[in-house]
Amino acid sequence: MTSHCELSPPPAGDTGGARHGPDVAFREGRSERLVIRRFGVEDVASFAAYRSEPATARYQSWATPFSQAQASSFIESLQSAHPDSPGAWFQFAVVEAATGVHIGDVAAGVDSDDPRVATIGVTLTTSARGKGYAGEALAWLLDYLFVDRQKHRVTADCDVRNSGAAALLDHLRMRREAHHLQSTWWKGEWVDEYVYALLAEEWLERPSPPGSTHTVGGQSRATLRTQNGR
Repeated sequence: MTSHCELSPPPAGDTGGARHGPDVAFREGRSERLVIRRFGVEDVASFAAYRSEPATARYQSWATPFSQAQASSFIESLQSAHPDSPGAWFQFAVVEAATGVHIGDVAAGVDSDDPRVATIGVTLTTSARGKGYAGEALAWLLDYLFVDRQKHRVTADCDVRNSGAAALLDHLRMRREAHHLQSTWWKGEWVDEYVYALLAEEWLERPSPPGSTHTVGGQSRATLRTQNGR
């Protein structure tokens, strides 16, 4: 679920010296236990399977069952897409490194008017929950957005009834900035939403977790920070 707000665009050509625009070079990144990569045709069956789980779809935009034809069409659309494209969402496949099993996805949508602002989301199959994978995948995504792509602000939102998502965003120490009452018509009813946000300076001042091996393009978080003058 995504909340929308009006943003004043930066002056023409002013992006604060940061990288903005499609990341055509992206292939994969890694965290301690996960590989985060582009979707491929090999993911059609697993993607359709977890999107068809009622518990997974409850607070998401799609209806169940989610067919393999729908999954194939969606994944095909990603083949010509790239992360960090202003005005577009990009979904990354999340794979358990030890087994090679595709367990979910993380996504980032970049604002069309000001590409220094992004929104994130995560979806995991039910069998992969309770292991810390969602937090690990989102931490990698926040590193990617703030360190590699030099975003200024990242937001996330969730249905207030989705206690698992709210707890996850709290765990990442994102700031709950709003509780919108009956703000969205969702699957036949008005629902409340929480809105969370995090600034680059807030994320970057935090030390990497012990044992963290987050990499983007084969480079560590520390290396990326050094290259970007952090």
